[in-house]
Amino acid sequence: MTLQAFQHALSELVASPASCLEVRAGGEEFFGRFDLSQSEKHRLRDVVWQQGMSVSCSMYRSNRVTPIYTLLNFTCFLLGDKFKEELEGYWASSELLDLQFQEEIERFGRYLKHRIRKGAIESHFVDEVLDFELAINELQFVPRKRLLRQIRNTRPGRRSSLFQLNPLMRVVRFRHEPFELLGLLRQGHMPVNELPEGEFIVLLDATQERINVKQLDTKQGEILLRVQAEGICRQYSDDLAKLVLEQLMIPKLTDSRLSLAKI
Repeated sequence: MTLQAFQHALSELVASPASCLEVRAGGEEFFGRFDLSQSEKHRLRDVVWQQGMSVSCSMYRSNRVTPIYTLLNFTCFLLGDKFKEELEGYWASSELLDLQFQEEIERFGRYLKHRIRKGAIESHFVDEVLDFELAINELQFVPRKRLLRQIRNTRPGRRSSLFQLNPLMRVVRFRHEPFELLGLLRQGHMPVNELPEGEFIVLLDATQERINVKQLDTKQGEILLRVQAEGICRQYSDDLAKLVLEQLMIPKLTDSRLSLAKI
C-alpha cells in the first residue's frame, strides 16, 4: 500500500471513462491492478461520483486529442468517421502517458500502422499520408541549428567512411501522385481513387527554415529509402558520391544524440 499506487489509480481513472463506469458499477477488477487499502478504495469510489470527475476526464482527452488532430491533420481527415473508433482503440490500448506531443504522435502513428497491417483500416491513402506526416513531425522536433553546425564541421567522406542520410531530411514513398494528393487534402477535399498511381518518392528537406518537399528520381529515392531504413551505408559507389556531393548523404555523425539513429 503506497501513496504512489493511490495516485496511479486516480490518474488512470481520469484517463479512462470506461474505468470510471466500471468502478461506479461496483466492479472490483480495476482495483486488482493496484496495491490499495480498503480506505483508499472507498476514497476512489467516492471520487468517481464527484461532478468534477467527468470534466477532468474530458479535459484529459482534449489534451491528448489536440496534438494528434493538429499534427496528423490529413491522416485524421482521411480516417473520417473511423477516426473516433481508432482514437478510442488507441486510448484503450495505451498506458498512462506523459502527454509530450512528439511521443504521443509517434505512439499513435505506430498504433495506426499496426491497424493498417492488420487490414483494419482500408483507406487507399492513409498509409502513405501517415508516413508523410510522421516524417514532417520528426523534422519539426530535431535540433536543427545544432545539426547544421555539426554537418558543416563534418569532414568530407572517404571511400572507407560510413554514411548516413542527412539528419535534416526524410524520404517517403507514395503510391499515388503526392502533390495532387496533398493538394486535395490542403483544400479539405477527400481524394478519389482516380489519382495517378505509381512509384513516387519524395524528399523532405529541413535544412532551411521551412521544410521543402520535392520529388526524387526513382534510383536516388530507392538508395535513400534503404539507407534511411538501415541507418547507415557501408558500400561506397558513384551513386553515393553524387548523393554526398548534394549533401543528401553525409559521413556518419559521431554524436549519437544528433545523428538521430531513428531514421
